[in-house]
Amino acid sequence: MISPNSLDFLYLKLRNTIDFLYQGLLQRLCQIPVELELQQENLLAMYRGKLAEQFIAQELIAWHDSNLFYWSRDARGSNAEVDYLIVCKGKIYPIEIKSGAGGSLKSLHLMLENYSNCPEGLVFYHGIYKNLSDQKLVFLPLYAIAGIGKE
Repeated sequence: MISPNSLDFLYLKLRNTIDFLYQGLLQRLCQIPVELELQQENLLAMYRGKLAEQFIAQELIAWHDSNLFYWSRDARGSNAEVDYLIVCKGKIYPIEIKSGAGGSLKSLHLMLENYSNCPEGLVFYHGIYKNLSDQKLVFLPLYAIAGIGKE
């Protein structure tokens, strides 16, 4: 479990976003007809990543903690932010969710460079497992979130 007391060396916050208890609520609020959804090859791209973030939030709540935390850099004019944080075996693992191929993961790299208690960053995406140990990154398929932190 993550608590602000155990992580006072990090600037972290409780996520101040709406994470629904049911995936269907998000889809309904988007008001996209089901017929259009069924024609899509990649639903993640259709919702610009919100569906993937929603899925990961639900799984983190189910498997880890009901409080979701994220990291943002406490610097004037900075917009560096990591989607979620989890703790496993006393180590902090920053999590990024990507719905497409774009994105440089700058915020994730910044956090990994500045905090030695973060051994590697986890990137969940619509793809297969990849370990980029030279960058301290592990890419995982979205469905793998349920197994994170399990022995």
